[in-house]
Amino acid sequence: MVNSLNVLIVDDNDDDALLVAYAFGEAGFDLRWSHVDTASALADALRRERWDVVLCDCRMPQLTMPGALLLVRGLAPLTPVVLVSGNPPEEIEEVLATNVVEAVLHKDRLEDLPALVCGLLARGHDAPSDPMDIRQSVA
Repeated sequence: MVNSLNVLIVDDNDDDALLVAYAFGEAGFDLRWSHVDTASALADALRRERWDVVLCDCRMPQLTMPGALLLVRGLAPLTPVVLVSGNPPEEIEEVLATNVVEAVLHKDRLEDLPALVCGLLARGHDAPSDPMDIRQSVA
């Protein structure tokens, strides 16, 4: 099991970012994390460090989900991305079909996030995930 993680949280809500960090702490991880909510801050963070995983909200006023995914895939193409959302958008099926994200998790299930991330890291960054597995994790 991975004990230490570098996690980039892309979310417009400070409290949600803290809840994500708390979930990893409760699971026993030594978490090094950063929280961004704009395109420029995301690009800077991706250029500045190597992240084990990017956790991205689906609905943010200053940064669209497609814009965030485009930046991550352009600047850190092998870094796994997990969408963490309280209300996934209608176009989530289209996003899942493109394999630009490895998983989707509802914010009500943050306690499952550490295990999900460990599973992604264990199977490798370059292995595309099965869209059926992802769809099941949204519910």
